[in-house]
Amino acid sequence: MTRLRRSPARARVRINQRELGGATRRDPIASGHFMPAALGVLLLLGSGCSPSKFDFADVEGRVLLDGEPVSDAKVVFMPVGMNEEGESGPYSHGVTDSDGRYALKTQDEDARSGAVVGRHRVIVSTKQAHLDPNTMDREIIDVPESIPWKYTYYKETPLAVEVPPGGTKDADFVLESPR
Repeated sequence: MTRLRRSPARARVRINQRELGGATRRDPIASGHFMPAALGVLLLLGSGCSPSKFDFADVEGRVLLDGEPVSDAKVVFMPVGMNEEGESGPYSHGVTDSDGRYALKTQDEDARSGAVVGRHRVIVSTKQAHLDPNTMDREIIDVPESIPWKYTYYKETPLAVEVPPGGTKDADFVLESPR
């Protein structure tokens, strides 16, 4: 009959716990079972219950290019100012419908409706990116950009907006093609 042996490392751990007056099956705190459970409870209590560092407001609007509605364009609001902690807040984005209308939601794990209250630079683009979930690489889908370059680049965009505390339904952008 073959007899199973405990690994020496495992046996040593048990001996050391006994020598140190440590864990027994009836002592969950000393055994290490209490700490993961307590940490889990603290994480659950802390997630979503703390107030946000930023104020948010609903934002809707419309995008026109040379007087015509722009469909399937991504509208991105990027906060310019910073809060007391030196943070600017999450970006917000929306996609225009066939009438050029969009509504924003934040680009963070909470995906809240609207945008951070305050000043934003705005970019508009019809280029689409696909994120490969296996490699997390972005792949640009070959769709010709129909928006003039200056509106698609953060450092060049002339588009800016102030999101008021009460939000707005009039964050409209009238874009012009170069002549």
